[in-house]
Amino acid sequence: MPRLGNNGGLMGLRRVPTTGSASGIWDCDEQSLAKRAAIWPVIGQAWRYYRLSGFASTTLNANSADLTEIELYVNDSIQTISSVTSNVSWTAAGQDISEIIDGVISDSSRALRDFWDPAGVTITLDLGSSAVITHIKIYSLYEQPRFPASFTLSGSNDNASYTTIGTITCGTSFTSLGGNVFASEKLQLP
Repeated sequence: MPRLGNNGGLMGLRRVPTTGSASGIWDCDEQSLAKRAAIWPVIGQAWRYYRLSGFASTTLNANSADLTEIELYVNDSIQTISSVTSNVSWTAAGQDISEIIDGVISDSSRALRDFWDPAGVTITLDLGSSAVITHIKIYSLYEQPRFPASFTLSGSNDNASYTTIGTITCGTSFTSLGGNVFASEKLQLP
């Protein structure tokens, strides 16, 4: 006889929702079933600060990268980033790090590009309050996309002690938005 699950559905693969969400409380068996079906929503840690570091060089230009905008998401909702800092002084090149979170992606003079030894660069985003970020999206703007091949993403609530979330691989699937603007996919956090 089938067992009634806490989420109101009968146990069995056919009763597992296809959207990764369901009302009620899921027991361990139901969660396990949904995870095996690759639809269980894995919720990460809530952090106030998200740090990008350990940038791998692009294949287009060794020891360089080109970042124009960074967006953080909770599922499909873009989050407001209250401030951004970096260990590299972008203003020396006439660029201000705050431009990487202002929503403007169409002006090539604003791109943070050609930074040498990108592995040593850090960019820290402050959300103002803690949130569980599920996706990140980055933009590149310079004749052809020069996304970093990968970078490390870390989280913190005190901007002092950081926990590694994982390595984000930018992949090779970029969308041209016209005018030398390229967007990555919404990259899922590990």
